[in-house]
Amino acid sequence: DDMELVKGAPSGRRRYLDVMLSQADHRYLRALQRYTKVVVQRNALLKRVGEGSSRREELAYWDEELARDGAAIFVSRAAALGQIALHATAAHARLSGERELLGVAYEPRFVDAWTAGRIAAADPVEIASALLERLQATRARDIGAGVSLTGPHRDDFALTLGGESASSFASRGQQRTAALALRLAEARFLHEASGEQPVLLLDDVLS
Repeated sequence: DDMELVKGAPSGRRRYLDVMLSQADHRYLRALQRYTKVVVQRNALLKRVGEGSSRREELAYWDEELARDGAAIFVSRAAALGQIALHATAAHARLSGERELLGVAYEPRFVDAWTAGRIAAADPVEIASALLERLQATRARDIGAGVSLTGPHRDDFALTLGGESASSFASRGQQRTAALALRLAEARFLHEASGEQPVLLLDDVLS
């Protein structure tokens, strides 16, 4: 199933990040739990506003809640993926005999001018302010869609081999190696975060 980290939908890669970060940081887990509930509430309100049964002004409260917890998630993911990228690239180089270069790049659903590096180094309050401004600016679009189109619930990260998309151009064996590199990077990340060495269980080792 880990092959889906490379070739599957963004939701699987978000789950990889969420499970890893929730083990390393209980504050992240709490922010994620609150955020998930807020997105559900805001989406329900967006639909009611689109149907004319609720007022647009009611979105203000949920925008602020989404921005606050969303900012914490953005910062944590950006910082973590910076480390994961280094660990995964190193692991992949060992696995492939340094024949290929694995790239891992965070793709936040945020404001274009905010790069992953800028997000990782920013104060969450600053991120929350920028996210709130973005939510207000795109409110009409969200109402039309009936869902929240901006925020970490729509994040992804890109995997490349030699600069080419791993999901589109890598062979099955290359995708398997990239997926293994991500799991090795996760184990390294959790070891550094907790001081405890994780146990890594591999199924079908020879393949």
